[in-house]
Amino acid sequence: PNILGTLLDGNLTVGASVTDVAGNTASTSAGLLVDVTAPTVTLTPLFGDGLLNAADALLTQLIGGTVNGAEPGSKVVVNIAGQEFVTSTAANGSFGISLSPAILQGLLDGNLTVGVTVTDSAGNTGGASASALVGIHNLPVITLNPLFGDGVLNLLE
Repeated sequence: PNILGTLLDGNLTVGASVTDVAGNTASTSAGLLVDVTAPTVTLTPLFGDGLLNAADALLTQLIGGTVNGAEPGSKVVVNIAGQEFVTSTAANGSFGISLSPAILQGLLDGNLTVGVTVTDSAGNTGGASASALVGIHNLPVITLNPLFGDGVLNLLE
């Protein structure tokens, strides 16, 4: 592990040779690709402003971002309130999932954490998380008392 940890990403050729007691020598080599760098994930702000209100929850919302250090088509898993959504990276590293109003209505009010993991072709995994505040169920209610006590504004008042 100490030596392997010093390797940089890229092509590596490994060679070996052996000499027997009679002085005969044999050698061979093989190439491999070293990929020891985990991909990184950047999430766009959840729901645009980090808040999911009742009006937002009536529209399809996109959860997305970008991945660096992973090939196009790399597997991306988005975890929202224990529910997993799987997608893959596009040619430019972007990814996204759409959440329908039916899914959004199932979220509980309060803090919501969204976790994203990506796995590249070498099996390296990277991830990120972001939080949002959900307020879609316990909406404020306003009640007015009768104006001017009796609902009538007369000349004396």
